[in-house]
Amino acid sequence: MPMGPEDSRRYGVPVVKEDLGEGSLRITGLVEKPEPDALNAYAARRAVYGQVIEGHWYDTGNPGAYLVAQFAHALAHPEYGPALRRLAGGAGATGR
Repeated sequence: MPMGPEDSRRYGVPVVKEDLGEGSLRITGLVEKPEPDALNAYAARRAVYGQVIEGHWYDTGNPGAYLVAQFAHALAHPEYGPALRRLAGGAGATGR
């Protein structure tokens, strides 16, 4: 996803060599947090491609964000979503 330089230290950031159109990118490296990984070394020798993903995504890099991602997924699930919505609409936490 596009991001500002101030946010780049929080994520793995591709080194884009070429925009192939329709969201496809030619990637020549990856700067990963916190250290460069195997994908960066591989990209130095072979072609690596990426795809820009449309839609919403969740950061799971900290416990709070991970919980938000889990709850969002559960709320969208046809079996678990209704039960969670009933719980949220109740009189509050009961400690049970």
